[in-house]
Formats: sequence, structure tokens, C-alpha cells
Amino acid sequence: MKQKFNVTGMTCSACSAHVEKAVGKVDGVQSVSVSLMTNSMLVEYDEAQTGCDAIIAAVESGGYGASLPVPAGAAAKAAPRRGPDPMEEELAGMGVSYCATCDGAFFRNKVTAVIGGGDVAVEKGEQAER
Repeated sequence: MKQKFNVTGMTCSACSAHVEKAVGKVDGVQSVSVSLMTNSMLVEYDEAQTGCDAIIAAVESGGYGASLPVPAGAAAKAAPRRGPDPMEEELAGMGVSYCATCDGAFFRNKVTAVIGGGDVAVEKGEQAER
């Protein structure tokens, strides 16, 4: 089966590659094509081995968001939106970064803290070191 997904949180080609790699590891996924320009991905997978929930979970485990597109003509539900982090404003200009791959060079040879859920913090910290 081929399914299109909306993807949020990507800011660069490294982000889209990270999403593609995470989804490609899901059992039953045969192909993944992520588009940074359209914030979407097309996934071909075996329905007997996996489903949309597992694919969305793989994207979310990488620190991004994913959802199924709203069918044409259907009333779109507003996605719950997280408000701004109160610490973000306080830390602005002090090295707050959104993409470790893009911004890692700014922090080379400096003491940094990387925050993320699961293995994401470790992966982003390793990316920032490169």
C-alpha cells in the first residue's frame, strides 16, 4: 500500500533524511520518499506487517510530527498546537538551536546541553559534535 503523510518540524535536508531513515527501519516499509518542500512523505508498506500508527510513531521518535492528510472535502480539525516554551524567549540569543546538523558548527569546542526525548538527544548531540 502507498500512503501519503504530512510531516512537521523539518527545517533542512538533514531533517528529511533523518525522517526517511527512521521510517525506513520500520518492518514492512518498502520505500520512503520525504519532501522537505511540501512537508510530506510517501511511504509504500506491507499492510500485513505494519500500519500508519507504527510509521507515525517512527517519525515522532525522531523528534518530528506526522499525520495522515485530511481527505478532500472533509472538515479539517485544528491540530493541537503547543504554545511557545517560556524558556525559549529567555534563552533566545544564547545558543538555542533547532537543528543540530545545521547549527552544530556554531557550537564546536563549546560545552553544550542537548535536550530531547528517547535517543534523540544522544543522536543530536553526536550530530552537533561533527
